[in-house]
Amino acid sequence: MGHAMNFIKKEEEPKISINSPFWKMTKSEIIKWFIDSFNPPYAINMLKKSVSCYDDKTMGSCGRCPACFRKWIALEATGIKSYNWFEKDIRKWKGIKEYKQRINKGLYDIQRSKETLEVLEKYNL
Repeated sequence: MGHAMNFIKKEEEPKISINSPFWKMTKSEIIKWFIDSFNPPYAINMLKKSVSCYDDKTMGSCGRCPACFRKWIALEATGIKSYNWFEKDIRKWKGIKEYKQRINKGLYDIQRSKETLEVLEKYNL
């Protein structure tokens, strides 16, 4: 985004720099930080209401897309039982097999792969 904004800005304007404290954190690390930083019941309630996908019919929790799967893995890796937070049971999502294949091919970083496999193993998937 910073590159795009610098590309379109006027030459005389200062360079735009975007920084985030979360860039080097995994989704589960961000969730843990959020819970540790706020009242845990409040934080968990907010996480439950958070949007994971763009399905406007389910208010962002369809349970049948990669974004919902990634959210579920991050929550479960943090110890939050959340499979029932989605319209459809995320454990039955047809894309799980493809994620496992990508992990086996080494396409994801070690931490993400480890968390995903641990959650899937927990549910015998």
